[in-house]
Amino acid sequence: MGGPLTASGQAAKFLPVPQFKLLYADTLYNDAIARKDTDLLAEAYYLYGKSYRAAGDIEAGQKWYLKAFQLLKPRGDSPGLSRLYYKFADGEIPRDYKKALQWIREGLAMAKRVSSNKFIYWGNQRLAEIHSIDWSEAGKKPDLPKQNLDSARYYLHQRKVHAIEVNDSLGLAEAYVATAHFRFRLFNDAKAMESGFKMALSIHKKRHDDGGQIDVLYPLIKFYFARKQYEPARKALEEVRQILDRYDYFNNGFSGRGEFVDLYAEYYRQTGKWKDAAESMKELRQIELATYSTESQLAYSRLTQENEKEKKDVELKAKDKELAIRSEMLLAQKRFTITSLMLLIVTAGMSLVFYRLYKKNQKINAQNELLVKEQNHRVKNNLQAISSILSLQSDILTDPGALKAIEESRLRVETMAILHRKLYDGNQLAKVFMPDFIEELTEGVLHAYGFENVALEVKADAIHLSADHAVHIGLILNELITNSCKYAFPKHDCPKLCITCIRYYAWSQKHIKLIVADNGPGFTNTKNDITGFGMSLIKMETEQLYAKYTFVNEGGTRFSMDFQESSPEPTML
Repeated sequence: MGGPLTASGQAAKFLPVPQFKLLYADTLYNDAIARKDTDLLAEAYYLYGKSYRAAGDIEAGQKWYLKAFQLLKPRGDSPGLSRLYYKFADGEIPRDYKKALQWIREGLAMAKRVSSNKFIYWGNQRLAEIHSIDWSEAGKKPDLPKQNLDSARYYLHQRKVHAIEVNDSLGLAEAYVATAHFRFRLFNDAKAMESGFKMALSIHKKRHDDGGQIDVLYPLIKFYFARKQYEPARKALEEVRQILDRYDYFNNGFSGRGEFVDLYAEYYRQTGKWKDAAESMKELRQIELATYSTESQLAYSRLTQENEKEKKDVELKAKDKELAIRSEMLLAQKRFTITSLMLLIVTAGMSLVFYRLYKKNQKINAQNELLVKEQNHRVKNNLQAISSILSLQSDILTDPGALKAIEESRLRVETMAILHRKLYDGNQLAKVFMPDFIEELTEGVLHAYGFENVALEVKADAIHLSADHAVHIGLILNELITNSCKYAFPKHDCPKLCITCIRYYAWSQKHIKLIVADNGPGFTNTKNDITGFGMSLIKMETEQLYAKYTFVNEGGTRFSMDFQESSPEPTML
């Protein structure tokens, strides 16, 4: 479905909503439902609204804010409710002056009642903003107020005064930044802009707040670029580098790194250092590709959660219908028994009623069977669609790193597809026959990497595992076999892969042992031989199984994992 239409009749275009934000909101939502926590559910709705508003979809954001408002309003005054008033006001600026002003005043009054300094600041800031707008449009709308800069200055000053009164250094730093933006935007006061940001930066340094320093330094650097003040810009960039180095962002992640590299590339361009600028752009491209891969993984994870949720919803509906049918049948049988003792005619009549209920039961069972088949079909189509999309994406990519990430993601999807096929094609409900599952999964990965000639040895007991256990084992196998295809087999004339899955008893408990071994060159450091994401995925899946695992060198790489077959059912992340 398309988005809302613009004035020209075309569908409005919004930025993509970051998947990690939606996943975090999903986590809060599921936790709130499980705990029946109204406050937590309202927070999840707020995060959904904030995510869509950040992507430019104001209408969708307002709808989520309204759902949160409906939960919090009956519970009385709270900081969260004050925050929602401001969000409603943001949706009306600059469309409707009266509504925006009303929401701001209500939010500020509530913030004062609950003594929330943060949201008192928000209220004064928005009052300053609303007075800095010419709502009359240069006199075209005489019933609306003109720009009132004195009032705007007053509310900004009130924000600063309140921060000083309550001894809130962070609030004071934010007040300096807000005032600096205001004076520069309306009066082009560059001196006030630089002075305000430096005051805020000084406060963050005293608080040892690295995040606050970066939030001030980035816009300050852009301000220096706009004024061609390259030496202050360079010094500010070096301050950012020192902060990021403390957290090793340049070796272990991408948070904060992309924007820093982009700003340094802009510095090199503006100062004519084209070679350095080209190197920075190359690094930025690598960061973007890695970020894209991470976003793809998050999108896949969220889709998996949605499919699981949809599957559970269908199962719950089927169970509810079955319970309803059983209740009707029990009631009918009770009436039939009592009536049969009274009159033979009534007995015959109730027999007819029972027959009709039986036919109704048959009809509903048929509908339930159709629902299960439809759900199965939809899951298979979704998995096939994901695999096809990833294949199409790989066709248009030339970067080896991106192609590698796409192919590994596609293999993980294929693992889920194989599990799903075995689950619904097997003879046991919600059980997977491990020998067939392991063999098909292994052959699929070997075929994908072109290693059909590998000497494959699979030893698996006739074990039927639950789907929840099998999916984690499948993902672990996929990562291990993929790793062998990338590092072990290309360096060996006679590649060999051995997979063992056995059941044994220890202390009267059933245990499952999984061993995966190749005859490659082995490894010196697990983290170097297995990709960071792959290793993290293996660790996460073993934790879900409450399993213990090891990597050792025994004529190649040998992975061994042990877990109790009767361990608690793992939860899909």
